[in-house]
Amino acid sequence: MNRQVKIVDTHLIIGGSVGAYCDLKLSPCNFLPSFTSVTFVIKLMELSPQFERIRSYYLSLLPALTGEAWELCTNYFTVRTLKKGEFLQKQGVVANHVSFLNYGLLRMYHLVDGREKVSEFFKEGDYAADYRSFLMREPANTYVQALEDTEVVELSFDDLQIIYQRIPEANFIGRLIAEELFKDICRRTTMQVTVSIDEQYDAIVRDKPWL
Repeated sequence: MNRQVKIVDTHLIIGGSVGAYCDLKLSPCNFLPSFTSVTFVIKLMELSPQFERIRSYYLSLLPALTGEAWELCTNYFTVRTLKKGEFLQKQGVVANHVSFLNYGLLRMYHLVDGREKVSEFFKEGDYAADYRSFLMREPANTYVQALEDTEVVELSFDDLQIIYQRIPEANFIGRLIAEELFKDICRRTTMQVTVSIDEQYDAIVRDKPWL
């Protein structure tokens, strides 16, 4: 299989039908000042296609993420598929995972006087979670349901804490993701106390032209 190789900073990114990475280390050599040799330390890892989208997302947040750190992260990822109508999260159950959508469509809603009140939609490339429940370890007050067949990459609360301890740069990625989820919570909370259910839904649809 033919592959193209390009050097980005201190990493070799190998293009082909599957993703891979190589760590590159340089030591002194004759043709560079104060260098006496060049050593390539190559570690090739075939990336699961199910992890390609989330890896691209992480690199967009932290381009300096190393191959070693990424490989360690993947040890804690799990892939879950949902059929249309199945629930990712149910009200009254503690949210134990944050979920990155590889493909599909989810909606978040809760019940008000027996009526469904939709507060958010999630598409591919989004993180979906009842973040308040996830952080506070309290039962969720929302449902998250698949509107079509969906695949997510999940990370549990306990495994996330391990990653934070073992991979310092993961704390930076986690903070950026948490900030976006927190913004969503603030927006939904504000809407719930200022506009009607129908107006909230109209605003969501207006802000998400891909629906």
